[in-house]
Amino acid sequence: MTSTSSGFPPRAKSHPARLSVVMSQTSVADTPEVSPYPLPEGYTWIRTLENTMFGAVILTEQIGPPPRSVVVKVCEKERWEKKRQQGCMEDPVKEATWLLEQKHPHILSCYGLYEDEKHYYLLLEWLPGHDLFYVVRHLQDTHRALSESTLQVITLQILQVLQHLQKQGLAHGDLSLENLMWLPKQQKIVVIDFGLAVKKPTEQQIHPGFSKPRGKLNYIAPELMRKDTPFEVFKIDLWSLGVVLYTLAYHQLPYNTPTTTDAIFYRLWTQGVTSILPPRRLKRSQPFIHFLSLLLQPANKRASLDSLFQAPWLAHLQSGDQ
Repeated sequence: MTSTSSGFPPRAKSHPARLSVVMSQTSVADTPEVSPYPLPEGYTWIRTLENTMFGAVILTEQIGPPPRSVVVKVCEKERWEKKRQQGCMEDPVKEATWLLEQKHPHILSCYGLYEDEKHYYLLLEWLPGHDLFYVVRHLQDTHRALSESTLQVITLQILQVLQHLQKQGLAHGDLSLENLMWLPKQQKIVVIDFGLAVKKPTEQQIHPGFSKPRGKLNYIAPELMRKDTPFEVFKIDLWSLGVVLYTLAYHQLPYNTPTTTDAIFYRLWTQGVTSILPPRRLKRSQPFIHFLSLLLQPANKRASLDSLFQAPWLAHLQSGDQ
């Protein structure tokens, strides 16, 4: 579903935007003492992690042996159908189907999809970490920054996921800080939320277009802003990756909306990424800035996935999992 905000306030022109909203996870104080939904047999409620437009995300314990933590994503069929009729493009059944087909160390594992008369239940891997939105906010609050070596690890792992998806003719379609989980002890990224994944319809990688933008407005590729306009499926995730990396590196979004009515975006679109870099409070290397410029380009100039692995900023890293 299209969102007009990623959770960041609008970008200021002269200073880094501050994050002001609470974490997406529900606090313990706001969590009911019982599960708000019936759970599949064999799963015990621990706490509600998040309320969603379709239902809730619930942490459970699967009865063993051995017991294990499992996230249950509950979707009310009636609420989903109403949202679908209103134009919502997220599809929990399709998401589960695609996740069940993915076997990759940097993609969230899905254990199964169940349903009853009123609900769908996606059984998902529990990840002991935080999304990158939380990471950026923590960096701001502590006046710290990620090293470029950590940014390289994150980037390489995301590119490996995109490479895996492309082999299956898929684009994630909603790549954002909120959909990237960071497991610091393992130095590992896990990509989540495939509800807006896009399937390549032809051998030419061209999709006929959508009737309206989809995804988080701060992250979606500019070509998706044009109604019913064909676009290259595999290019859209690369723009979103550019926004993610810019925000991780500089603790602010590169622009507010991906349209030429946004003055900062217009400068990026016409003059390139170097024209929108913030003051040198967070200085980054020239190879990193060059890598950003390969991503934040019009689709016909945007780098291909294969060429990004060979970019100077990443070329010295091993192509295997980090």
